[in-house]
Amino acid sequence: MRNFILVIVIGFMGSISAAQKWTEWREVGIFYTYTKADSLYVYLEGERCPNEKAYYAVEPGQNSNAKQTISMILAASAMKRKVRILTDPEQSTVMCYVLGLQVSP
Repeated sequence: MRNFILVIVIGFMGSISAAQKWTEWREVGIFYTYTKADSLYVYLEGERCPNEKAYYAVEPGQNSNAKQTISMILAASAMKRKVRILTDPEQSTVMCYVLGLQVSP
């Protein structure tokens, strides 16, 4: 019985994080913002969000580190560095929210 419960818990934990995925290393394409404070919408060259909108959204409601993430995207773009974005396409059918960001050295 204990092994059965362990298998269920491990399977459940795997399904929680299975939806999150990293993009491939890509150059930052165009990016823009609207009237929402501390938000940025960014396209990656050769990669698109699999949801309705093709861009990746940095919004404070979805990313508690939005200001730092925006700064990193702007710096990566200025230095022509590639980035990888962590997103969860199952979080929304419309948007891909940026949950994490890596910048290449």
